[in-house]
Amino acid sequence: MPYPVITPCFQQLGLPFHLDVSPCEKITQQLGAALARKPPPGPEAGAGVLVVQVDGVLFPTQDGYREAQCGVLYEPEGEAESAPEAGAGQRKEFWGTVQDRAGVIAEACRRLERRRSRPQQRLGVMGDGAHWIWDDLAPKTPNRREMLDFYHASEPLVKVSAARFTGEAEERARWLEEMRHELRDVGPWRVIREVERWRPETEAAQKVRREELGYLRRNRERMHDPTYGREGFPIGTGAVEGACKNLVGARLKGRDALERGYRRAPVVHVRAAVLTHPLIDLRAYAGRTVPAALH
Repeated sequence: MPYPVITPCFQQLGLPFHLDVSPCEKITQQLGAALARKPPPGPEAGAGVLVVQVDGVLFPTQDGYREAQCGVLYEPEGEAESAPEAGAGQRKEFWGTVQDRAGVIAEACRRLERRRSRPQQRLGVMGDGAHWIWDDLAPKTPNRREMLDFYHASEPLVKVSAARFTGEAEERARWLEEMRHELRDVGPWRVIREVERWRPETEAAQKVRREELGYLRRNRERMHDPTYGREGFPIGTGAVEGACKNLVGARLKGRDALERGYRRAPVVHVRAAVLTHPLIDLRAYAGRTVPAALH
């Protein structure tokens, strides 16, 4: 029976037969290593807006959870769809690593250098607020616009509303909806002032105010969603969330993958290549891999 975790790549190899687990693993590992050494080139440079999104996702192993990092670079046409086949005009390209944040950032910079036709070209760097994304990308991406995903920008408001309007469900829902609209349509200024004016009495509520107000203040310059929309940027990280799902979740979170315990990183490289280039001919990367694995 073909191994469900890794056999989909074999349509790109043009094999007229199915393989059992062991040769499938060998071929995928060798293909992934070759693709990591020399990834297939992505789309050529363009003149439009570019968006790079990077995120991490946990997956289970027999030794506990590990983190994979995923990246996507694209040209937005409205809000980015999470499915790889959606929005062909966005010219998406995907990449990923396992336990290597520096590696996924370096790959983002390499791809940006090729795709960015001029230093003044508009570039958006979007994330979920994780410090490593901003800190590692910032020195290497001049003239960028840093943007906090709207969903994560709204999370502090959810926590504040729950602590502030205890037992007042209607008032809590009304305030939360009003603040979300304010954040999306105007910006972060009134939202921050509302939390600043709140004077909670309990120690637990005071902790919520302190932590969430600090988050909003630290990220206030990354929460100008109306400006992003006018400049052609998205306000959500749907593209990289789709990358996490399709690079990692669809291949490394199944029960079979956990039990087999095969090396994950090469599988991520194969998935990224196939998602970026659905018609890629992997024989160019196989070399002597296929016949050697069949012995």
